[in-house]
Amino acid sequence: MLNEGWRDQYERMRRAHRRLVIACSPIEDAGSDDARDTLYAFFEEAYKLKDWIKLDTATSHLGSAVERTVSRSVALAACADIANRAKHLNLNGSPRTTGGRHAEVSTQGVTIFVPPAKATIHGDGTITHEESKGGRTQHIWTVTADHGNVYDALVLANAAVADWDAWLKARNLL
Repeated sequence: MLNEGWRDQYERMRRAHRRLVIACSPIEDAGSDDARDTLYAFFEEAYKLKDWIKLDTATSHLGSAVERTVSRSVALAACADIANRAKHLNLNGSPRTTGGRHAEVSTQGVTIFVPPAKATIHGDGTITHEESKGGRTQHIWTVTADHGNVYDALVLANAAVADWDAWLKARNLL
Protein backbone atom coordinates (compact mmCIF):
# COMPACT_ATOMS: atom_id res chain seq x y z
CA MET A 1 0.00 0.00 0.00
CA LEU A 2 1.13 3.51 -0.64
CA ASN A 3 2.36 5.51 2.30
CA GLU A 4 -1.06 6.86 3.20
CA GLY A 5 -2.55 8.15 6.40
CA TRP A 6 -5.83 9.36 7.83
CA ARG A 7 -5.70 12.52 5.70
CA ASP A 8 -5.82 10.42 2.51
CA GLN A 9 -8.96 8.69 3.75
CA TYR A 10 -10.44 12.05 4.70
CA GLU A 11 -9.86 13.29 1.13
CA ARG A 12 -11.44 10.07 -0.28
CA MET A 13 -14.49 10.77 1.87
CA ARG A 14 -14.64 14.36 0.56
CA ARG A 15 -14.47 13.13 -3.06
CA ALA A 16 -17.19 10.55 -2.34
CA HIS A 17 -19.29 13.35 -0.87
CA ARG A 18 -18.85 15.49 -4.02
CA ARG A 19 -19.97 12.53 -6.17
CA LEU A 20 -23.03 12.07 -3.94
CA VAL A 21 -23.92 15.76 -4.24
CA ILE A 22 -23.78 15.38 -8.02
CA ALA A 23 -25.95 12.24 -7.93
CA CYS A 24 -28.52 14.17 -5.88
CA SER A 25 -28.51 17.17 -8.22
CA PRO A 26 -30.39 17.42 -11.50
CA ILE A 27 -27.16 18.10 -13.38
CA GLU A 28 -26.19 14.62 -14.46
CA ASP A 29 -28.06 11.77 -16.09
CA ALA A 30 -27.05 8.86 -13.89
CA GLY A 31 -28.75 5.50 -13.64
CA SER A 32 -30.31 4.53 -10.32
CA ASP A 33 -27.89 1.67 -9.71
CA ASP A 34 -24.85 3.91 -10.18
CA ALA A 35 -26.38 6.62 -8.02
CA ARG A 36 -27.16 4.12 -5.23
CA ASP A 37 -23.58 2.79 -5.43
CA THR A 38 -22.43 6.39 -4.97
CA LEU A 39 -24.64 6.73 -1.89
CA TYR A 40 -23.28 3.60 -0.23
CA ALA A 41 -19.70 4.49 -1.20
CA PHE A 42 -20.02 7.79 0.66
CA PHE A 43 -21.31 6.16 3.86
CA GLU A 44 -18.51 3.57 3.68
CA GLU A 45 -15.78 6.17 3.14
CA ALA A 46 -17.15 8.38 5.93
CA TYR A 47 -17.21 5.49 8.39
CA LYS A 48 -13.78 4.16 7.40
CA LEU A 49 -12.21 7.46 8.40
CA LYS A 50 -12.67 6.41 12.04
CA ASP A 51 -10.50 3.33 11.52
CA TRP A 52 -7.86 5.29 9.62
CA ILE A 53 -7.61 7.79 12.48
CA LYS A 54 -7.30 4.94 14.99
CA LEU A 55 -4.65 3.09 12.97
CA ASP A 56 -2.52 6.01 11.77
CA THR A 57 0.47 6.32 14.12
CA ALA A 58 0.12 10.12 14.07
CA THR A 59 -3.46 9.98 15.42
CA SER A 60 -3.81 6.55 17.06
CA HIS A 61 -3.83 8.21 20.52
CA LEU A 62 -7.27 9.62 19.57
CA GLY A 63 -8.86 6.15 19.28
CA SER A 64 -11.28 6.35 22.19
CA ALA A 65 -12.18 9.96 21.38
CA VAL A 66 -13.02 9.11 17.79
CA GLU A 67 -15.15 6.14 18.88
CA ARG A 68 -17.13 8.42 21.24
CA THR A 69 -17.61 10.95 18.46
CA VAL A 70 -19.01 8.37 16.05
CA SER A 71 -21.35 7.02 18.71
CA ARG A 72 -22.62 10.48 19.72
CA SER A 73 -23.15 11.87 16.23
CA VAL A 74 -26.43 10.86 14.62
CA ALA A 75 -24.88 11.32 11.17
CA LEU A 76 -21.66 9.40 11.85
CA ALA A 77 -23.47 6.62 13.72
CA ALA A 78 -25.83 6.28 10.74
CA CYS A 79 -22.78 6.06 8.46
CA ALA A 80 -21.50 3.22 10.65
CA ASP A 81 -24.74 1.24 10.44
CA ILE A 82 -25.23 1.79 6.72
CA ALA A 83 -21.60 0.99 5.89
CA ASN A 84 -21.67 -2.17 7.99
CA ARG A 85 -24.96 -3.26 6.43
CA ALA A 86 -23.50 -2.68 2.96
CA LYS A 87 -20.50 -4.80 3.92
CA HIS A 88 -22.26 -7.61 5.80
CA LEU A 89 -25.88 -7.50 4.50
CA ASN A 90 -27.32 -8.12 7.96
CA LEU A 91 -26.36 -6.47 11.22
CA ASN A 92 -26.40 -8.58 14.35
CA GLY A 93 -24.54 -6.36 16.84
CA SER A 94 -25.71 -3.33 18.70
CA PRO A 95 -26.80 -0.45 16.51
CA ARG A 96 -24.49 2.56 16.47
CA THR A 97 -27.45 4.91 16.36
CA THR A 98 -29.66 5.54 19.31
CA GLY A 99 -33.18 4.23 19.54
CA GLY A 100 -32.41 0.52 19.64
CA ARG A 101 -32.43 -0.12 15.91
CA HIS A 102 -29.93 0.14 13.11
CA ALA A 103 -29.96 3.06 10.72
CA GLU A 104 -30.95 2.12 7.19
CA VAL A 105 -31.61 3.60 3.80
CA SER A 106 -35.38 3.41 3.83
CA THR A 107 -36.56 4.93 0.54
CA GLN A 108 -35.21 5.84 -2.86
CA GLY A 109 -36.74 8.18 -5.38
CA VAL A 110 -35.77 9.61 -8.71
CA THR A 111 -37.03 12.60 -10.62
CA ILE A 112 -36.54 12.48 -14.37
CA PHE A 113 -36.29 15.78 -16.17
CA VAL A 114 -37.24 15.34 -19.81
CA PRO A 115 -36.56 18.27 -22.11
CA PRO A 116 -39.50 19.37 -24.24
CA ALA A 117 -39.77 17.86 -27.67
CA LYS A 118 -39.54 20.21 -30.61
CA ALA A 119 -42.15 20.06 -33.34
CA THR A 120 -42.12 22.05 -36.55
CA ILE A 121 -45.26 22.72 -38.57
CA HIS A 122 -44.37 23.16 -42.21
CA GLY A 123 -46.21 25.29 -44.78
CA ASP A 124 -47.81 22.20 -46.30
CA GLY A 125 -49.32 21.25 -42.93
CA THR A 126 -46.93 18.41 -42.18
CA ILE A 127 -45.34 18.19 -38.76
CA THR A 128 -41.85 16.95 -38.03
CA HIS A 129 -40.57 16.10 -34.56
CA GLU A 130 -37.05 16.39 -33.25
CA GLU A 131 -35.80 13.91 -30.70
CA SER A 132 -35.39 15.32 -27.18
CA LYS A 133 -31.83 15.41 -25.89
CA GLY A 134 -30.23 16.29 -22.61
CA GLY A 135 -32.45 14.58 -20.05
CA ARG A 136 -31.37 14.63 -16.43
CA THR A 137 -32.14 12.69 -13.30
CA GLN A 138 -32.11 13.62 -9.64
CA HIS A 139 -31.87 10.91 -7.00
CA ILE A 140 -33.08 11.18 -3.43
CA TRP A 141 -33.02 8.76 -0.52
CA THR A 142 -34.21 8.80 3.03
CA VAL A 143 -32.45 7.24 6.00
CA THR A 144 -34.26 6.07 9.10
CA ALA A 145 -32.09 6.51 12.21
CA ASP A 146 -32.07 7.94 15.72
CA HIS A 147 -35.32 6.74 17.32
CA GLY A 148 -36.97 6.14 13.95
CA ASN A 149 -36.49 9.68 12.65
CA VAL A 150 -36.35 10.03 8.89
CA TYR A 151 -33.60 12.10 7.29
CA ASP A 152 -32.84 13.10 3.74
CA ALA A 153 -29.70 11.09 2.92
CA LEU A 154 -27.84 14.06 1.44
CA VAL A 155 -28.62 16.21 4.50
CA LEU A 156 -27.31 13.38 6.68
CA ALA A 157 -24.19 13.06 4.50
CA ASN A 158 -23.60 16.81 4.75
CA ALA A 159 -23.91 16.54 8.52
CA ALA A 160 -21.42 13.65 8.61
CA VAL A 161 -18.84 15.73 6.72
CA ALA A 162 -19.52 18.72 8.99
CA ASP A 163 -19.14 16.52 12.09
CA TRP A 164 -15.81 15.15 10.85
CA ASP A 165 -14.60 18.64 9.97
CA ALA A 166 -15.55 19.99 13.41
CA TRP A 167 -13.90 17.07 15.22
CA LEU A 168 -10.70 17.31 13.19
CA LYS A 169 -10.52 21.10 13.51
CA ALA A 170 -11.03 20.90 17.27
CA ARG A 171 -7.87 18.76 17.39
CA ASN A 172 -5.94 21.05 15.01
CA LEU A 173 -5.80 18.32 12.38
CA LEU A 174 -7.42 20.44 9.65
